[in-house]
Amino acid sequence: MKITKPAISLIMIIGLAMLFSGPVLAGDIQNSKLLPAERVTVFEDGKKIASYTKEMPVPEGLELRTEGKSAIKLDDISLVAEDQSRFSIDYRNNARVIDVKQGTVYFGASDATGTLVFLTPKGGAMSDQILLNASSDSRMLEGYVKVTEESSEVGVLQGGSMKLVTRDDQRMIKPGQSLMLAQADIGTNPAAAQGTSSRRGLAAWWSSLSGAGKIGSVVAGGTMVGITAAGINAAADDDDDASPSTP
Repeated sequence: MKITKPAISLIMIIGLAMLFSGPVLAGDIQNSKLLPAERVTVFEDGKKIASYTKEMPVPEGLELRTEGKSAIKLDDISLVAEDQSRFSIDYRNNARVIDVKQGTVYFGASDATGTLVFLTPKGGAMSDQILLNASSDSRMLEGYVKVTEESSEVGVLQGGSMKLVTRDDQRMIKPGQSLMLAQADIGTNPAAAQGTSSRRGLAAWWSSLSGAGKIGSVVAGGTMVGITAAGINAAADDDDDASPSTP
């Protein structure tokens, strides 16, 4: 799947976001900054609770919906959300959780960022290892999470490689590569058709989980990927849930 880089460099937008500061409110991520290009609306349990057009701290665990690009700076990672994206940022199980429900969220991370968990409506992945290119001037890996109605993917644009771990696989993703967390078109051959029910079962199981349940199904023991008993049963004979692609 082809994906183009933002019109303005991720590094430049992150640099601009770092120049701003604002008050930290209760429930906000400490030392965080969110800079909307136009507007960011905050939702809690599906209900609109706030709308911002100027720089603000990042509400922890609440859904953010963007109008125009929005830059985010945290202590351990920086992000740029594209227009009409829906996502949230949290910190649980000793991992930074980026939950993207719609749109594209670019991120910049270093080899000191720590564990990252990427959640999407189709599935999740974890990264606990980032290898930066020795020639990288920014000392930052640039990647993205993209969610459409058909699929979800996590990819690397430049700066290094990132290990991504799913419930049943782990791969080192290099610049120009991505990991597909779901694919709408699973083919019409008998082998693919046989796996349809298990894929649907896994999708239904994943959709039924709460945010905490999804995080727990991706992160287990801090360094290993786990899945609940219900998930194992739903995913029986399904070993093609995630596959690499080139954006």
